[in-house]
Amino acid sequence: MSEGYIPGELASGEPGRSTIGRRAATGAIGIAAVGIAAGLTSWSASRHYDHAAEPPQEFTRTVLAKRMADAVPRDPADAAWKALPAIPISLEPQRMIEPRLDRAPVLTLCELRAMHNGKEVGFHVTWEDPNRSDLEVNGQFRDSVAIQLPVSPEGPAFAVMGQPGRPVHLLHWRASWQRAMEGATGTIRDAFPNAVSDVSPEDVMNAELAQKYYPAQVAGNAMALRERTSPVEELVAEGFGTITSQGEQRADGKGVFTNGRWEVVLVVPMAGKENQASLSPGSHTSVAVAVWNGGKGDRGARKQFAYWSGLELEA
Repeated sequence: MSEGYIPGELASGEPGRSTIGRRAATGAIGIAAVGIAAGLTSWSASRHYDHAAEPPQEFTRTVLAKRMADAVPRDPADAAWKALPAIPISLEPQRMIEPRLDRAPVLTLCELRAMHNGKEVGFHVTWEDPNRSDLEVNGQFRDSVAIQLPVSPEGPAFAVMGQPGRPVHLLHWRASWQRAMEGATGTIRDAFPNAVSDVSPEDVMNAELAQKYYPAQVAGNAMALRERTSPVEELVAEGFGTITSQGEQRADGKGVFTNGRWEVVLVVPMAGKENQASLSPGSHTSVAVAVWNGGKGDRGARKQFAYWSGLELEA
């Protein structure tokens, strides 16, 4: 933004004291206004459903989690999954908070299946995607899907990340983590094979000293880990900007990309702890889905999401 003449500038072109004061005040007011506006946007959106929680019996669609005698299969192609009916779930662009998905959504529909064995509950999500995006490097983003469950059995919270006092339990599968689980790397050299890269710290020093150059890994940041045991992360959220990784990670799953179609399974124990959904055979709750198309720049709040559906766990 160009700046025009402001009274109070000196003949030399340097600002006088009154101009500096006005500029500082104006900047401070502007920053405060932006912060207040962002806060009000998040607050109003997350508070919208404070007294309007939709009871399960009023859901327009209900997903039945079929009870199985065996373990919940992690393989999306398992015959047990294929035997279940696929429930179509409409997806909408997230346009309530930055970064919004202002373009026409690429993903408008996914299919959801569910099953449990009394100890674990699993979700099978499929959607069409013309390209597999499983690298997460500078300027490139990964495909992913999340299942959302309300922590409180009283009913669903706000459909996008919950709301204050009514947290949601999330299971987030990432294609980049799946890539790592399959033994492939996800480095700059993979994304830009012709790029010139300097040596890594571990190439020129011992492992203990090299750790000082990877503080996020040493701190246990889930996004920085080099070795993964699951492509699914458990998180909790209580409104926009509050999403936090769970202290204990129990979820598992697997994703398979074939002929322009993702099939992903997410599995989690039914017995929940603090900030986790607790499910039991014969109970009713709700479930929501969100999908990211990394090839189109989806990341963070820029996603396609679905409002709550009923979830019934067969007794």
